[in-house]
Amino acid sequence: MKNLFLLIFSIFISTNLILAEEEHLSHNHHAGFFIGAVSNLNKSNTDLSIGLDYEFYIPVTNPKMGIGFIAEIAMAEHTEYILAIPLFIHPIDNFKAFIAPGFLISSHDETHTDETDNGLLVKPKDAILSCDCETAPESHFLFRIGAGYDFHFGRISVSPTIAFDQVQCCAYLVYGISVGVGF
Repeated sequence: MKNLFLLIFSIFISTNLILAEEEHLSHNHHAGFFIGAVSNLNKSNTDLSIGLDYEFYIPVTNPKMGIGFIAEIAMAEHTEYILAIPLFIHPIDNFKAFIAPGFLISSHDETHTDETDNGLLVKPKDAILSCDCETAPESHFLFRIGAGYDFHFGRISVSPTIAFDQVQCCAYLVYGISVGVGF
């Protein structure tokens, strides 16, 4: 009786996983919500990061490829906005890798005066994603490379994700979970 129960349970689980994968393969769009952390590898600090991502699967590519966007907010002493256009590649089922050029836009709430310029030049205080360069503007070019693994439950996916960002002279590690839906 116990073996019969295990057999029925195994068939039920494997059938649901196969149907979930088939349902996952039947859509061309995927949107997700990301929550995680961003670690400034130059300053050794970590802060909360949340965002949205979207991918359009290019229909006739093998391996499966996609293009989309990433919109993310790093909530540190100052708010940092990340906008990027990723190119996704899915070389094997459920695994994805991506590269994403984009921009980081700083929102500095507090400022201080530069003492060497007789108080005439106003500079933003350090923010988590600022590089402490002397002439750091409020927006920077960003290059992101990353990977994730999708666990599918029908049209819903849960994806642990990790990425490396390069912004000017600074490096960042971004990691967390994305929960998404295919449509």
